[in-house]
Amino acid sequence: MKIIGVINHKGGVAKTTTAVNLAAGLAKAGKRVLLIDLDPQGHASYGVGYDIESVTSASPSMAFVMGSDQPISDHIIDTRFPNLKLAPADVRLAEVAAMLVSRTYRESILTDALEGIEGFDYIIIDTQPTLDTLPQNALAVADRILVPTTLSTHALMGLTRIIQTINKVKRHPKEKDFDWRIVFTRVKGHGQDRQTRAREELAPVADRILKSQIRETEAVEKSQEGGDDEVIPLILQGGSNVAVKDYRALVQEVLELWPA
Repeated sequence: MKIIGVINHKGGVAKTTTAVNLAAGLAKAGKRVLLIDLDPQGHASYGVGYDIESVTSASPSMAFVMGSDQPISDHIIDTRFPNLKLAPADVRLAEVAAMLVSRTYRESILTDALEGIEGFDYIIIDTQPTLDTLPQNALAVADRILVPTTLSTHALMGLTRIIQTINKVKRHPKEKDFDWRIVFTRVKGHGQDRQTRAREELAPVADRILKSQIRETEAVEKSQEGGDDEVIPLILQGGSNVAVKDYRALVQEVLELWPA
């Protein structure tokens, strides 16, 4: 089983879209997948069809797992997509995150929650756009990290902090089977010069950059909006859109790089 954390503290880098489509694509490939939503906004949950508007105090939520040490198995639900299950999040998780600041060993809560979990080939964790307690939990438990980033100067500058955080959390000698990669997102067709400069700036970690990249397209945004009745991950919508092809290529690269 591989646990992949999708992490970036910068917003607007298609992090959640990447997490959702990676999870859905792996499930479509026949892998048993659990998508864990660790962002109080719940966008990943919404992205696989979870009805955020109908959440009640009794609804399953990662808030109970992170705040009350309840078994994560009690908060895993089916989606309507074969092989894909969800541990949803909602605004209650924000309240929990605020309380966790004073808790000891707070970065290991998710690690403890996932200990002994079975029945999945991949666990994909979507995180909020910070490097606070919730993303640090994802960093601690993940054996693979995927960092989506745009080619903007600010986004690339932010990678330095992410890399430092990864190295800090994963510096323990026991972390031998660990890997991380960068994937370029929202790449514009006319931005070859910018991509060349980005690769030059990232030369020290050039071997960490995936071959796959996600091109900028309106379909990426529309895939999260859905219609009146349903939301379908972009990768499952079919068609010849370039973003669909790009996410399929990403899934294939992940399957080859991190087989499970």
